[in-house]
Amino acid sequence: MALFSMASLLSWRAGEGVVSMLFLVFVALGLYLVLGSGHIAADDGTMSVDSLLGRHALAWDRVRRVEGSGYGTLVLHADDARLVVPPPMLWSGPDKAALRALIARRLRERALVVRHSRTADYRVHHNVRVERTRSDDPS
Repeated sequence: MALFSMASLLSWRAGEGVVSMLFLVFVALGLYLVLGSGHIAADDGTMSVDSLLGRHALAWDRVRRVEGSGYGTLVLHADDARLVVPPPMLWSGPDKAALRALIARRLRERALVVRHSRTADYRVHHNVRVERTRSDDPS
């Protein structure tokens, strides 16, 4: 992100405004990725992703279908909602294996098959924002 920011600034100073704007697109994408990373949690009732962009959660009983990418992103779809779970290779923490096992178990229990999708990596959350309580505010 710093490289593209510098390239944008230098392009602007050189009088190349169009090229500068192109670099700013990549800066914005990088910023979105940084702000969108956060805490992933699941239990038998709900899957949630909590980041600086907000808290997003979806109840397992609402999930109707699941998309997956070759990269590992999971997209849980409900009738009117979508929760995007980052790929496991980006997860960290001591409960990583337990979380993967829980997700696999819940998918099996609900007879949900992960369908390969070329667009799963580019999906965003939809209609799954929930209010943070004081106890789970990351700041």
